[in-house]
Amino acid sequence: MEERYGRIRVSPFQFYICGGQSWDFQGTEQWPAASLLKTGKSLVTVASTTDASAVGLRAVTHESEPDVRDLNEWERAEEVSAAFDGDPDPYFLVPFQNPGVGLDPDLEDFYIAPGSWRVRAYVRGSQHAYDMGLAGTIPKGDDIPSDPSALPEQFLIDFWPVTSLDPARVLKD
Repeated sequence: MEERYGRIRVSPFQFYICGGQSWDFQGTEQWPAASLLKTGKSLVTVASTTDASAVGLRAVTHESEPDVRDLNEWERAEEVSAAFDGDPDPYFLVPFQNPGVGLDPDLEDFYIAPGSWRVRAYVRGSQHAYDMGLAGTIPKGDDIPSDPSALPEQFLIDFWPVTSLDPARVLKD
């Protein structure tokens, strides 16, 4: 098991989990617009209520399916399956603007081997982040705190290898 925690920049209202240089948005509209997770070729899109700022992100790999976290601690939770091709150097957790830009150092080298994975995402603080954005008080640019736990919107994403690509599942909405 590997666990990392840091900040990731979000714009516009999303960040990506990419599994190689041949990722593609094709197919990402298979879920309703309100979904937390959408999948495409070697790609998972993670939706956020934060825009042009950053969110706290804890990313954890597991050898097998972990227990579902306490859903009382989270506003939403979903999981999807994804096949990452990983050619030639997979990179993950990339912000919208440019792969590898906008990540804390602890997340920059968070790699997952090519193959089939289940991705389970949890989020909390979304309403607070949304309200801060409406009020113009969401931290941006140099005002983004260096401590990821100080950011209003927090994500936890669990990854584990799978042998089949099962349908997406909403755990809490």
